[in-house]
Amino acid sequence: MRRPLTQTLLAILFVASATAPAQPTRQKADPPTRPGPIVLGDPKVEQPFDAGRVEGGTYSNDFFGFSMTLPKGWAVLGADDNKKILDTGKEMVQEGASEKKKQGLEASLVRTHFLVTASKYPTGTAGPEFNALLMCIAERIPTAVIKTGADYISVMQRTFEGTSTKLELSSPLRTQKVGGADFTVADVKLTVGPVVTAQRYYIRITKGYALAVAYTYYDDADLKTFDALLGTVKFRQ
Repeated sequence: MRRPLTQTLLAILFVASATAPAQPTRQKADPPTRPGPIVLGDPKVEQPFDAGRVEGGTYSNDFFGFSMTLPKGWAVLGADDNKKILDTGKEMVQEGASEKKKQGLEASLVRTHFLVTASKYPTGTAGPEFNALLMCIAERIPTAVIKTGADYISVMQRTFEGTSTKLELSSPLRTQKVGGADFTVADVKLTVGPVVTAQRYYIRITKGYALAVAYTYYDDADLKTFDALLGTVKFRQ
């Protein structure tokens, strides 16, 4: 059976652009509204896929039926920033990869959508502190192969085989309810060359997509910020 290539590997490789030291910025009243493009989703789902919107510091997505309040004062990244993250991740993963894997990587780009990306500080600015980053993405998946969040993590790990990147689980996978919905939770250590980063993933398989919330952090204070965000997640029943 042909193994699919998941796009989450690109999402987590925002480490290259996100972990650069950054200078804190003054809080803005509200993050900018960033509506996403409308594309066709699963034929079995009547409502078309959409990337959601940010309004008054809250991200909402009608397709997946959920909302969450972003950390106060965090910067919401736009399309140009997301493209830089994507390009950086692709370049890092393709280093040392076979041509077949590179082709699979390109094909995976079409299946994945950035929903919302937010960082503790604006990316690309000089400063002394680690820049924590939150990323929520959705990838169209082959549901015959990937049925659970654990399947998705397993495929993601295999994707790194033969590349310069190493992904290791820091603890066993677990299931956690967030906003009333079940998510597979993975704590991982990502090694990209000399850079080692701690990350946490929440994965939910729904409507033919893997809905993934990925978080890069430095210390317990950053994790508390993430836990507080998860406490604001609400799914429509």
